[in-house]
Amino acid sequence: MNAHVARLPDPREDAAALVVAVHAGNVLTTQRVLRRLDGEELRTLVQYLAACIDPDRPLLPTTGDRRSDEDIVESAVLEAASMFCIASDYVRSTSRHKLPLRARMVAMNAAHRLGVSAASIGRCLDRDHTTVLNANRRVAADDLLDTLAARVAERVIERVVGNTTP
Repeated sequence: MNAHVARLPDPREDAAALVVAVHAGNVLTTQRVLRRLDGEELRTLVQYLAACIDPDRPLLPTTGDRRSDEDIVESAVLEAASMFCIASDYVRSTSRHKLPLRARMVAMNAAHRLGVSAASIGRCLDRDHTTVLNANRRVAADDLLDTLAARVAERVIERVVGNTTP
């Protein structure tokens, strides 16, 4: 039995992961996304991204805008809570139980990937900026949490830019 199972290419998933990594300036994640693609998958990804470009619409609101930062963090918390099947208040809590802690780290990392500063994330969640930086390091070191944070960031982009509800 062949242990290698071929991955079905999904250009939307690859595009989202690539856009989030590039926007966040995360070189390692960008390289990881691109390295796992073969020639045909890379061509498909480029075609998909080219078809999605709308030069009149920015990817995200200006990150220097305090209200936009709050919207992004709040959206990240709501998406992470939904992904972990817990209440958003539990994500914002001071609980150190594994589930809300991981959801909180994913939300912090997703917001940071979208250009929100660690200080702004910390203010929105009543945490110190060093807590946010530590969460970013822990998420980057865990492939599953890193993938979840990329998905949360993708959903936040859809929510903030597209003004959609969860």
